[in-house]
Order: sequence, then C-alpha cells, then structure tokens
Amino acid sequence: MRPGRRPAWVRLRHFFDRGNIARAVVSLILAFLLWAWVTAENNPQVNRLIGGIQVSAINLSDQLQVESQLPTVDIRIEGPRDELNTLDPLRIQATVDLGDLKQPGTLTVPVHVTVPGHLRVREVAPSRITVTVGHNGTK
Repeated sequence: MRPGRRPAWVRLRHFFDRGNIARAVVSLILAFLLWAWVTAENNPQVNRLIGGIQVSAINLSDQLQVESQLPTVDIRIEGPRDELNTLDPLRIQATVDLGDLKQPGTLTVPVHVTVPGHLRVREVAPSRITVTVGHNGTK
C-alpha cells in the first residue's frame, strides 16, 4: 500500500458514514418516477372501442353443432396508445366455451375475449350470448 492512502474498507466505511446510502436510494426512486412520468406522457393509456368481433365456439363435442351463426360483440380495450393504434382487430379472439354441453339445447354463456400485448379488455357488449346447439348430422 502506498503511503498516505487508506485501505479500501476504511474508504467504504467513510462513504456509508456520511449518509450517502439514503441519498442514493432517494435518487433511484426519483429517477424511476421521472422515467414513469415521461413514459406515460409519450405513450399514454387510452381506450378504444372495436366493434363487430365475431364470436366462435370452442370445446364443442363432435356429436353437437351450433345451429346458427354466433353474433358479433363490441369490445372496449385499454392500453398504450401506440399498441392500440397499430392493433389488428383480427388478433382479438372472442369465444364461448361449450365444453360442458353434453346434449342439444339453448343456453346463455359468457363471452371470453383475449387481446395481445399489454392491452386489457374493459368491456364486452354483449357480455353473454344465447347459443342453440343441436345434433351433428354426420355420424
């Protein structure tokens, strides 16, 4: 060690004794808050209504078939403006799960919607649809 130079552990202890940790933590928190604010200003969260999304049936037994065409639904989606502006409506899936259905009949089921990326479904209208199911004509 050179003369006049303190060991590393002494310099490190001196750094911590001066309250620098508290300042470093506060600086990191402020930096994160500034980053979050700038990000939100440049690409804010917005809503968009997308209409006419076709509903499809999933998990339907091979012995059964849907008697008529399923309706379309309107979906309100929330997310970053950039993602909503470039969203292809074909990437939105609206489905009804008919896996529990074992015999023909008419029932009202909830519509499930999946959207890509960081988008969130805020509203589906109608949220439930009536489906009529009959026997499949093929054996």
